[in-house]
Amino acid sequence: MKKFINLLLISVILLSLTAVTGVNAAGTAFSISGMVVDRYGNPLSGADVTLIDNAYKTIATKKTNENGNFDFINVIADTDTCTVRVSYTDTDGTKYEMPTYYARWYPTKSIQTIPSSETQIPNYPEPEYGYVYGAIQSGTGNSASFITGIVYLVSMDNDVKYYQFAERTDGKGSYTFYVPAGTYMIYAQHWENGVCYESTHKQITVTRNADINNVLETRIILPLTTPSSSPDPSDMPTSHSNIVNGTVITKDGKPVEGAVVTLLQKADNQSGYIPMKNMDGSMVTTVTDSNGKYVFNGVAPTTNDGKSIQSKKDIKVQVEYTDLSNQKQTVIAPNSDARALYFPNVIMGYGMENAARSVTMPNVVVSFSKGGWVSLSSVPTGAYIYVDGQQLFGPDNTPLMTPCTAYIDAGTHTIKMSKDGYSDSTDTITMEANQQHPDFIMSMEKAVVPAWVTLVVAIIILLIAIIAIVFLLATRIKGILAPVSRALNGFTHKLGSAKADREVAKSHKAEVAKQEASKRETIRARQESTPGDNVNVVNVDPVKRKREPAPVEEGRKKKILDFDLKHIAEGVPKKIKAREPIEAPKEKSPVVFANDIYKKSKSNVERYAEPSRNYEARSYEEPSRSSYDPPQRAQPVSEREALVERPTAPERNERFRIPRISGQRDASTSAGDKERVLRYIRDHPEGVSFIQMSNDLEIIPNNLTYITKELVINDDIEKVKGLYYYKSHSSSSDDSSSSVVVWRLDGDK
Repeated sequence: MKKFINLLLISVILLSLTAVTGVNAAGTAFSISGMVVDRYGNPLSGADVTLIDNAYKTIATKKTNENGNFDFINVIADTDTCTVRVSYTDTDGTKYEMPTYYARWYPTKSIQTIPSSETQIPNYPEPEYGYVYGAIQSGTGNSASFITGIVYLVSMDNDVKYYQFAERTDGKGSYTFYVPAGTYMIYAQHWENGVCYESTHKQITVTRNADINNVLETRIILPLTTPSSSPDPSDMPTSHSNIVNGTVITKDGKPVEGAVVTLLQKADNQSGYIPMKNMDGSMVTTVTDSNGKYVFNGVAPTTNDGKSIQSKKDIKVQVEYTDLSNQKQTVIAPNSDARALYFPNVIMGYGMENAARSVTMPNVVVSFSKGGWVSLSSVPTGAYIYVDGQQLFGPDNTPLMTPCTAYIDAGTHTIKMSKDGYSDSTDTITMEANQQHPDFIMSMEKAVVPAWVTLVVAIIILLIAIIAIVFLLATRIKGILAPVSRALNGFTHKLGSAKADREVAKSHKAEVAKQEASKRETIRARQESTPGDNVNVVNVDPVKRKREPAPVEEGRKKKILDFDLKHIAEGVPKKIKAREPIEAPKEKSPVVFANDIYKKSKSNVERYAEPSRNYEARSYEEPSRSSYDPPQRAQPVSEREALVERPTAPERNERFRIPRISGQRDASTSAGDKERVLRYIRDHPEGVSFIQMSNDLEIIPNNLTYITKELVINDDIEKVKGLYYYKSHSSSSDDSSSSVVVWRLDGDK
């Protein structure tokens, strides 16, 4: 019994507590309010809002007013928490509801406010965009395979092509476009080994939809049988990305470093600008560098909720910065500074897509300056302004003229105003950062001498100076240029002399080596000869021996250094009487002199005529040259004598130093030499060369030149093609050969 009474008391107490709690909950009034918005954040009028408690019991219902607002005032709930449900019915009777997970639970006491993000109807109104998706198939039927390719979607409004790469071959959404609702042309290309296959162009209509699952697949049939003859585009495109850049500056044109730049884009319903979002829902932002520049890489237009779209949208920027007082400030670029941003994989024609992928935004000017600004005026107006010697320019890079407002760096500066026809006016000005200086006015006095007079005088002085310089150069040109010319000539001569010396040294070195070999060969031939042999070895000074002359073309004149040594060319040696060897000089000169060519040894040398000549050689005694004896018949030349080495004439490209010989000649020997020369030429009717006469008659070239010149003038001899002939006075007057010649020092023509 006692136990029963205790249980009854406990039940009564619990029931009392429950009743008291219910009375307290049901009797406490609270208020809750909020605003219903659509997918774009716009207030939604006429939406239905239902307030429910924790037991999902309806507490009250209301419709939003013209501003989308709702409120429940002094309502009582049976539970300690409550929430709202929102829906909207359009004029077509279609009902749109807010997802139940949007709104949180709020306590049923005091005054509560629900944010609009929790009372948004995300699927109203219908989106401005719709899905197009599908795959590329090589044919119809179940046997056709899915292939890769490039799918093009062409807008019928502006002929802009957007493309995507279809990479999947399982037929499950190989390509997907999300584009504004409208009419499009769709087709695909398949590239294989540089050959393009293109499908037929198909027109489709895109309707507004927010869920790809509610859209039918669009398959593109692309047979790989016949390549396209004129693919569009003709080249396989590549994937691209966009770049957006710009600069943030102060009012005085200085860069703003560390400013946070947010990229804004036009809302889907074109109602305004909203922040562009990344795939994770975060806003697209960047920070300016030390030059105030910012760059966005890889951005593309999106919907309000961050879905990528194959379309274009207008963009602008929002800048958050810290001013000189360390306060956070925000500036939004005006709509006039907006620029179009396209999906990067686009073809617009004429190369315009390349420019569309790189967008440069206008400068953003923040509302403070690192210097100060001042209103400048002058009397009279129209004066140019100079600060510390530097002319001031406006934002459009044109010179500033009074009256105007100028931004000047903080500090004390020298300011000058200048105007044609007036004297310059100069003063000092002190500026403070981000502060306006009181109006600054300067007066200028009219110049005594007009500015154009100073200019004309300066031009006249310049012309006078130019004329004086030209006159000086004209009168002293030789005196000025002569030293320069001499210096250049001297330098050129030194270069030529150095080169000639090198060539002579090289030629001499080769000649010495050849002479040494010839000397060894001569010694060897002498050693091999027997005492009874009648063959005499020529003893030639190796320094004076010359090389065999180069062949002379028929009809060309022989030069002074050409030897008439036909017997050497034909391989028939002259017989020369043996004599004692002559020692070569110890020091060999690298230069071959003309005297060494023309002079003979002082010993008696017996010469033999070449087989082709009609005259005979005879020996001449050195002491007596007064008479000339007719040549004798040459003796036969043996085979051994033919092997004896003979002096050779120098080649044409050798260098000789001709010694200077006095113009005076011996008068005592002139008559005898002249008679000898005349007899020698008469005895050689086939013609004789100048060098041949000099060698055989042992007359130095200078004297022989005078003798032959006199004989030609006296019409005793004539010179034809480098050979001298005896002239008979009984010859015909119409002889074609001329006896008038022009003489050089060496006697050649």
